[in-house]
Amino acid sequence: MPIITVSGHSRKVGKTSIAEGLIAALPEYGWTALKVSSHRHSGDSVDGYTVIEETNRNGVNDTSRFLKAGASRAFWIRAGRIEEAVPAVRAIIKDAPYVVIEGNSVLDFIPADFSILVLNSGVAEFKEGARTILPRADALVLIRENAKPSEWEGLLESVPENTRKFETHDPKVFPPALVKLLQKAISENLGIKACDRNKSGVYTKVNEHFVEGA
Repeated sequence: MPIITVSGHSRKVGKTSIAEGLIAALPEYGWTALKVSSHRHSGDSVDGYTVIEETNRNGVNDTSRFLKAGASRAFWIRAGRIEEAVPAVRAIIKDAPYVVIEGNSVLDFIPADFSILVLNSGVAEFKEGARTILPRADALVLIRENAKPSEWEGLLESVPENTRKFETHDPKVFPPALVKLLQKAISENLGIKACDRNKSGVYTKVNEHFVEGA
């Protein structure tokens, strides 16, 4: 069961778009997609957690976007303390063949087989938690919304040499070279072959909002 995580250096950097793009670019894997986040909504308890399985493929919620992109199942998990929701996360993914998780703190409890860190030059904040993810990430996706470098870009000089780096000017344009890297990581490095869902016609259309190519 390969687990791919998509994290970000702050809020509103494009994590959901990148996770959505991953699913759309590789729909044959029939992803189980999870969004794991802290409580940020009125009425949510400080303690405990909430698990919502998305069923609407035509909605505007992040999890609806996952389904529309081609995920088999999608869940939104909100927790006052992420560690309290870990058993629920493990229960959801234990029988899932391919998993993508959007979130930061979940990496402290659920090991990733391939970790993507999303960076956005238009967002100045670089959270402390993201700084601990930076040296562990397998790939960095830099969304460069403007030509002016961000103050935190100096941090990139300290990442391991084998960390792959990809750049895009639009979070809705998933880097094609990253698609190829993920295919290799799943089919070769992890010794797993994609489930053949195209024969059933379930996942045949790649989301037109994402660009494919060399």
